[in-house]
Amino acid sequence: MPTIRRLNVRRSDAVGPKWVAGFAGVVLLVAFAAAAGSLPRPLVMPTLCFAALAIAAAVALIAWRRPMRRDAQHVTYWDIAGALAFLGMCAATLSEPDQLVSFWDGATRHR
Repeated sequence: MPTIRRLNVRRSDAVGPKWVAGFAGVVLLVAFAAAAGSLPRPLVMPTLCFAALAIAAAVALIAWRRPMRRDAQHVTYWDIAGALAFLGMCAATLSEPDQLVSFWDGATRHR
């Protein structure tokens, strides 16, 4: 009969990244809602891009300072940082640079 080997993983290592992912999702949702409600339309997606990349950098610092066992059964801080960086790059891809440039050009003329 085969024996089942349990991995020696701390409970906080299995639960912590999930809480960080949830918190990051809420922060990004609030940032998107605030940007959509208060900023001009051309600035919404670049703002979401910046917020996602900033949070990804913060989570990557957590991952770097707190090494964890990497296995396929648990989500790690590195996974969350990578997903947030991917989300930030998707937001950057969806932003329209010509509208952003025209917005900044109009903003500098009114100074």
